[in-house]
Amino acid sequence: MIWLIIPIVFIGAWLWFGIREEDIIGGFLAGLLATLLAAILCFGTCAVVECASDVEYEVTESKEISALVDNARFSHTVSGSVFLIQTRTDSTLKYSYMYYEDGRGYAFDEVNAKSCYINYTDGAPRLDIYHPYFTNGFVDWLLGCPVFSSYDYVFYLPQDAEVIDSFVIDFE
Repeated sequence: MIWLIIPIVFIGAWLWFGIREEDIIGGFLAGLLATLLAAILCFGTCAVVECASDVEYEVTESKEISALVDNARFSHTVSGSVFLIQTRTDSTLKYSYMYYEDGRGYAFDEVNAKSCYINYTDGAPRLDIYHPYFTNGFVDWLLGCPVFSSYDYVFYLPQDAEVIDSFVIDFE
């Protein structure tokens, strides 16, 4: 909610000075200056409130991930020990994985390794996606989503799972 202040201040200052002083360019510059001050106020408020508030995490989505296998025939089950592929793009490490989406089939996705955790389990391999939120409802309403733009990804893999650097599907 606090983020709405920035565009409102810009439009308000531009209209106020543009109409009152009959100077559209001066009103635009006043709007930019007022916007800069509003942005500093918003970011400062967010920094203070975010440091002073308690944050918790909740699982927003859980995906059952599948092993990557080439040269195999299957019917809704894939067996193998490779569940994650790590790739580097512009010195950023990412993990790619495959999951099954009901009614659509198998899909691939990748996430930044900086926000990933890998655990080993005896259960089915899965990915839990955690979203942070403020425990105080008013702070959550006031600051909203822009504060937390990232999620945490927790992979649960079998004990014998492999994480490899590359995987090529050649359909042979």
